[in-house]
Formats: sequence, C-alpha cells, structure tokens
Amino acid sequence: RAVAREGDEAGEVSFLLDWKRAGRREAFLRGCLLASAVSLADAGFGPAALMVARADQEPAFQIEVKVPGCGVPQETTAEPAAPAEALEGAEVVEAAAPPPPPARPEVCVKPLGEIQVNETGSGLKYKDLIVGDGEQPPVGYQVVVNYVVMLQDGRVISSTLEGGYPADIRVGSGNVVKGIDEGLLGMRSGGFRRLYVPGELSFQQRLASAPGRPAVPAESPIIVDINLLYVPGLD
Repeated sequence: RAVAREGDEAGEVSFLLDWKRAGRREAFLRGCLLASAVSLADAGFGPAALMVARADQEPAFQIEVKVPGCGVPQETTAEPAAPAEALEGAEVVEAAAPPPPPARPEVCVKPLGEIQVNETGSGLKYKDLIVGDGEQPPVGYQVVVNYVVMLQDGRVISSTLEGGYPADIRVGSGNVVKGIDEGLLGMRSGGFRRLYVPGELSFQQRLASAPGRPAVPAESPIIVDINLLYVPGLD
C-alpha cells in the first residue's frame, strides 16, 4: 500500500516492532502489534531551516523508540544488606569499595536537539535517531514502514499510527513525494529517522482538508518521522 501520495488525505496506521535485525519479518508476522498514543506539540514554528536549528521547539518524535535515552544508566541489582543481628560479634573488616556506577546502554537515543542534522544535495535534511542494523533497500524494492507526516507546526497530515498496520512503499519508484522517497533510500531496516522535506520535494498539489486533517497548500515544507521495519526479501 503506497503512502503519502499526492492527493491522499486519509491516514494509515502504526505498528511497533522490535528494532533489532534478527527475525524482523518473522516477529512482524507473529503480530508484534502495539497501539501507540501520540501527543502533538501545540506551538508555532518558523521556517524549516530555523526549525532544524532550534530543535528544542520542533514536535517530539512521533513513533515510539524502544531503547533508552542517552545518559540514562542501566539498572543494577544491589546485594541486600546483612541483618543487624548477623553482624553482632562478627570480625570487623574494612568496608568494601562502593560498586561502580551503572553502565550506559550500548544503544541509546539522544534528544532531537542534540542529533546532527544532515543535508543532501537536493536540500532534504534529516536526523537519524537510530541508524538501524539491517539492510538498505535498493531502488525498486518494497519496504515496510511506520510513518507520521506533519506540517511544521506539528499538525498531522497522514499517519500509520492510527490504523494498526504499517505501510508498504516501493522506494525509488516515484509513488510517494520526492523527499520521502529520497529519505527512505538512505535508511537501513531498524532505523528511525526524521525528515525535513522542503517545499520543492513535498506535495506539489494542494491537499484539501479532511476530518481531523488540515488543508495543505502546494509545496508546503513538511516533517516526516519514519521507522523502517524491514525490507521483504532481504531481512
């Protein structure tokens, strides 16, 4: 099912899947379905270039990333203290050194404002929350993704987080807006990415408003959150 075509007004749905590479497709087929509740920031934003630079004002990432944030230590289990009566009459020994601080997780997600902004030759900008450890889709392959397409102020245009299933997109075929097509081709399965799509790579025709959906003027800059779940035939 192609996503975010020009003229589309209905949202698709969302699906949360463990981001690790092993068994991506199998886990999906077994039905690792979770409903995601998303809350949208209700604030005003400036032009896309300013919004990327001032990432503390942009909408929160809309797809759940199931790894801890950077700087959040992993939990450790402390040994229980011996009861007081057991210590009576015991030989006095030097106190043991305190345990080392908890280790940081091997994979973590930085706040959006701390993630590097990358830019392609076409003017597309993006941030990788997690790069992904799976396959990179070749041109013409289908990919299975969750996505949320927003205006710069956080109003949702189209989303897979509302129906319960991810979407199939054939990358590089022109079935989606240019900015999303280009952003997907540079991803790996298991990856989470935010795209900042300029007007020339966005919807080239006006989208009429729909229940719960704003009207979208032609060539409006958009923000797209993507989770590439897997590449059929490769993962």
